[in-house]
This record gives sequence, C-alpha cells and structure tokens, in this order.
Amino acid sequence: ALAKTAASEKGGAQLWSETCSHCHNLRSPSSYGPYQWEVAVYDMRVRANLTGEEQRKILAFLKAASQ
Repeated sequence: ALAKTAASEKGGAQLWSETCSHCHNLRSPSSYGPYQWEVAVYDMRVRANLTGEEQRKILAFLKAASQ
C-alpha cells in the first residue's frame, strides 16, 4: 500500500519514465499521436500492472507532449 501511495503523488512524466523504461527504450512522446498513445497505454495497463490513476496520468502526459 505504501508504494501505491507514493505512486499517486507522482506525475505522468515521472510514472512514464520509471514504469515504461523497465521494458522499453523510451521514445519521444511525439513518436505517436494522441490516439496511438491511447491504444498503447490501454494495452500496457494490464501488462505493467498500472492502476487506473497511473494509466490516466501517463496518458495525459503523453497526449499533451505529443502535440
């Protein structure tokens, strides 16, 4: 529970860099458009064991940064 509390205080950029870099070389958020990120983050939610809040924060960051 303590780890999830700490995660809820993190922003989308931090969650993205910490979580996704475990398995991926991080791409520039502009590599994909907003819809493509939506599909990718949705698909990865279960695989990466993301909470709904973490998924929303990461997606909001990637969509904003991909513009």
